[in-house]
Amino acid sequence: MDLNELPIPEVKRSIFQRALQALESTGVAFSLGGGLALYYYTGVQRDVHDLDLHLLPRDVEPSLAALREAGFTTWVHLAPWLAQATVDQVQVDLVYGQGSGHASVDQRWFAGPRTHFLGHEVTITAPEEFFWSKSMRYGRYRSDAPDLFSTLVALGDRLDWPHLLDLFDEDWEVLLSHLVVFRYAFPSHAGAIPDEILDNLLERLQASRRSSRPPHPPVWRKGLIDSATDGQYFEERGYIDERRRRWERRLSAELDVLAPLVAQDIHRRDNSGGSHASD
Repeated sequence: MDLNELPIPEVKRSIFQRALQALESTGVAFSLGGGLALYYYTGVQRDVHDLDLHLLPRDVEPSLAALREAGFTTWVHLAPWLAQATVDQVQVDLVYGQGSGHASVDQRWFAGPRTHFLGHEVTITAPEEFFWSKSMRYGRYRSDAPDLFSTLVALGDRLDWPHLLDLFDEDWEVLLSHLVVFRYAFPSHAGAIPDEILDNLLERLQASRRSSRPPHPPVWRKGLIDSATDGQYFEERGYIDERRRRWERRLSAELDVLAPLVAQDIHRRDNSGGSHASD
């Protein structure tokens, strides 16, 4: 779909153009996600509230500096995955990790198609990474399942399914759950899911039912799919918070890149009296 056909107000278009120009001046790689990618892949049109850009964690600081130079106010909003910039109440989201905090954006996110948007040649976030990024939003207040289903209707037979399986890795049950509900919601499009993929996932489920024992101490993974949860309740009862464990593992592996972003987030929250995003 042609992104330029979206009914974006002129003021917002101008600010989006300014943001794209600022990032292009740095030479960093980035891709368009959010509602723009959804429209490009599926034709599903939503109000474009902000500009969602995916980029590598190492490129966040130079991107924020360029946006400040262009007149934006910038900050690290949630250290594991999100920085933001705003001017005249128009927002740009710089997304550099999964919303669950357990994985960083990498070069594979930029393997999507190229198109033109507001006079700039841009990359759309690769469809498999786009699907994966939305799949872990499974919460009480927000679920992106409808966007996943629209993507499967539009692209199911063109997705790189082995790559998608690799992305989900140990979270394969989340993928399976989405696919089962998709088959229910869109029975006429059940064939969009290759038989060998569904067979693979169901065989994993059968094997895990037969062989696995409940982990001890107990593990709580709900925080990976729903950030608005009462994790403290479970931690106080001896559960291991899998979201926290994976964030700490990622932070250790990428300390030189993520530590400055964590420091900025902590500084902002301490000044505003808020809680820390990594807590």
